[in-house]
Amino acid sequence: MFKKVLVCTDLSETSNVLISCAGDLKSIGVQEVILAHIDYKIPISPDEEVVISPDNPLLKEQQSILQEAGLNTTIESVHGIPAHTINLIAEKHNVSAIVIGSHGKGILKRTTIGSVSGEVLNLAKKPVLLVRVKQDKTQNIVLECKQMSGHILYLTDFSSTAEKALNYVEKLVQETKCPVSILHVQNYEKLDMALLSFPQVELSLIEKIEKQKTKEIQTELQAIKNRLEKAGSTSVDFDFPEGRAIDVVIDTIKNKPALSLVVMGSQGKGFVSELFMGSLSLQVTRYSPIPVMLIPAST
Repeated sequence: MFKKVLVCTDLSETSNVLISCAGDLKSIGVQEVILAHIDYKIPISPDEEVVISPDNPLLKEQQSILQEAGLNTTIESVHGIPAHTINLIAEKHNVSAIVIGSHGKGILKRTTIGSVSGEVLNLAKKPVLLVRVKQDKTQNIVLECKQMSGHILYLTDFSSTAEKALNYVEKLVQETKCPVSILHVQNYEKLDMALLSFPQVELSLIEKIEKQKTKEIQTELQAIKNRLEKAGSTSVDFDFPEGRAIDVVIDTIKNKPALSLVVMGSQGKGFVSELFMGSLSLQVTRYSPIPVMLIPAST
């Protein structure tokens, strides 16, 4: 499914650490890597791609690490505007996903959390895998290499984008038989406010509506569980707590140390998109201690 991926590098220590965990990529089926280094430059035309020498010793070293891990690796070293060029290269090579580190200098520092990140996600027609690295007490860049297919956390708001993300989870399960935890965050605050704006609406009616909605949610989550079990998952569980979405997601990750990868859509629908699949996707990439796979609506 993810046989060919684009790995972004800024030749920093951060990207070195990311590439040293190449085995993580193999765990989700990666066989081929396009190693992309973008030297920032405003091109003459939007689609201009100026190739520069791939013989940079640092690039060659990173290529060797990936190849020694069993990944066939090709270097793409070009001038350009980072976000735009990353997506051009991804389309050019028809990769299965774009892999970006979440901390570093130059391109990587801006890509994951800052302006380039938003641009990449807005432009990407391919899934984006964001891997967070951090500094230890001695200021060294560290990343705990962990098999990404160990235990997936799938986030859903039942939108069409979440359904596309589920298709990816299902294929990962078919290939790896990994366990999956399904999470849907309930937020009745806006519903309650809307209903309470009508004085004639009784509290008992609001409670009845919420109870019916909860029952519907449980039915949909059970259907997803059945689908993933049929795909071969060794274990599937689901939860649908109430609360602020980002807090619930991060607490879930912290309370389940076996979790190794978050999969979610990068855009939802209605007010849920604002709470769950819109701004939440960027919040999760900022705070999640484990890799996050974002599936764009255009996939």
